[in-house]
Amino acid sequence: MTPYPIHEEPVMIFDAPFHSVIAQIGHDPMAITVKVNLNSTIISSSDETVPDLQTTIERYDAEAEPGDIPIWVGESGFSSYEKAMKERLCTIASDNPSVELVFMVSIKEKGRSHPTIEVNEEAQALRAGPQLSPIAFRAPHGSEPSFGPVIVGGMNWISIREIRYTVYMRGTDGTFNFDTPDANFAQGTMYPDVKMDAIDAILQRGVEKFKSSIIDAMRAAHGRDEFIQGALQSTPTLNMDWKAAQLRLSAAVYRSAYCRYRKWLRLQAVKRKGAPSSPPLAGPSQRGSSLSPSPPGHKKQKVKASGSTQPKRNQSKGTGTGSRASKA
Repeated sequence: MTPYPIHEEPVMIFDAPFHSVIAQIGHDPMAITVKVNLNSTIISSSDETVPDLQTTIERYDAEAEPGDIPIWVGESGFSSYEKAMKERLCTIASDNPSVELVFMVSIKEKGRSHPTIEVNEEAQALRAGPQLSPIAFRAPHGSEPSFGPVIVGGMNWISIREIRYTVYMRGTDGTFNFDTPDANFAQGTMYPDVKMDAIDAILQRGVEKFKSSIIDAMRAAHGRDEFIQGALQSTPTLNMDWKAAQLRLSAAVYRSAYCRYRKWLRLQAVKRKGAPSSPPLAGPSQRGSSLSPSPPGHKKQKVKASGSTQPKRNQSKGTGTGSRASKA
């Protein structure tokens, strides 16, 4: 199932700032490549996982193992079980000693109630009429972002209750503490309020570790001294504009509402052709990052929150070496 925009955007807001950090540090392109990867595979000793975002380093020397070395890893879950996301990040961190920082984004919905089409005249008119354009689901203009409810045709297509970020960093003892909040843990919200000071602080500490990882990789790959010295003298800063990011997330909420409407139309078309109908259902998905809630009227099968994953299409974005494929 294709993820909704509100699943993707919470990690996409880091894309440009992460690339800025990579540019501030610098690296020898003949020795290593530093990338921001979206939905690309991490191959580890126990499993293959596909996180929503990673920053990686690839070495070109003969002694290095082929492939990307993950440094930062991020997961996003839209109405998903946080426990499954957390377990997945624990596995990635345990199997990959190179990982210095992990984060997860939890997007939670308010309860949605969808009246059946037979008793909702507005919904009947919506089904019988021509397909609406995305402008019918456009976010309100203004400086204050909106996160729903998005009501069109008498139906509440989406309403967000909370967007919360959680960050864990590897400690000086070489381990992650996923059980008890400590100095290497931070949490913040983008909605209902922007409270990201603690996230800013831990990410900046993570940037220093990221810089050290780049320098270590250049040295191991026999990088040129001028690039190593330049990285050593750099003072990288991760600049996050959280207010602007909140506007991006708001727009993604309305695009997600339109996606649900389109899926609902397709479901209604199937029903009109005589396929068995399904009762309206709007529950959370059972998987962490790859599944999203269904449009009203779609019946979902129960699946275990196991942390296993289906492969996603690989996307990677380098620093001047290529462009990331657009996601469907």
